[in-house]
Amino acid sequence: MNRQITTLISVLSALALISCGGDDNKVNTDSNIITTTNPTTGTIAGTSYSSQESSLFNNMKKQVPCNSQRRNDVAFHMPRQQSDATKICGQASNGARSGNRGQIFFGVSGYGDIMMVTEIISGSQVIGHNITLSMCSQYMNYYGQQVPLIGNERTLTDFRSDKCMVLDKETTCPYGFVDYASQTYMISGPLQLQGFQTSPVPIYTSFTRPNVQCNSSGTGY
Repeated sequence: MNRQITTLISVLSALALISCGGDDNKVNTDSNIITTTNPTTGTIAGTSYSSQESSLFNNMKKQVPCNSQRRNDVAFHMPRQQSDATKICGQASNGARSGNRGQIFFGVSGYGDIMMVTEIISGSQVIGHNITLSMCSQYMNYYGQQVPLIGNERTLTDFRSDKCMVLDKETTCPYGFVDYASQTYMISGPLQLQGFQTSPVPIYTSFTRPNVQCNSSGTGY
């Protein structure tokens, strides 16, 4: 089932559960939202992008357009859980992890969403990964009102990949690729709508390697 159908079903269920938004129904995830006010110097959970991450991520955004606007970047981190550091699976924590950066990997979805995975290293050892997502905003028409499924109006939290994401290192490119990331999962947080609050919406998205070519400097698209 693709993301649009899945989120449509989910949001209809969520809207059916609209409540008066009392304190008992509120889910406060504001502390988990990761915003980038400046693509070059913006911060992720208090940690600046490296110059290489910033340059490559911005370049990839230029090459992979959204049909709609991009929401602010959101970041997660996950400790290394597999003996093979090119496989990532399980539940991530909200926000990025500080530390020395290693190889960078990119994946894209059929909607224009971009995933940047960055190794966190200690010496020559990979000890974890940061996962930064640039998601395309998505809306649905609900009784004449455009309701955001993915957008800056809603937080994105609790990223996980039940099936291992597979990373592929490259020797002729300054970054590697996300070869496989099937049905990754996030929660799009509750939304205030005309004085009412909707329930959270699950977001499923699959990523694979972008259809780009680059030389050793990353500029030869």
